[in-house]
Amino acid sequence: MVLELFDGDVNSIYEEYLKKGRGIPEQLTRKILFQIMLALASLRGENNYEMIQHRDIKPQNILYRKDRHGGYARFVLADFGLAKIVDKDMS
Repeated sequence: MVLELFDGDVNSIYEEYLKKGRGIPEQLTRKILFQIMLALASLRGENNYEMIQHRDIKPQNILYRKDRHGGYARFVLADFGLAKIVDKDMS
């Protein structure tokens, strides 16, 4: 298995801002949530009858990559160790 190299997880971003006495800025929070919502939406099966339940969404399982300017470029959902394929009618 090959995995892209990431710079850290959302928990580390939270800790970084916490040390500064601030919360994660709203614009960054929106970017994280939007990209994770896209990831979750993609977990539906092609036939729309099956879907994947991640079952372990937490800040440590949301990884990020920085762009060349040091900004947060991309967020992805990781660690599908507890994931389960379920029939859409039985979820």
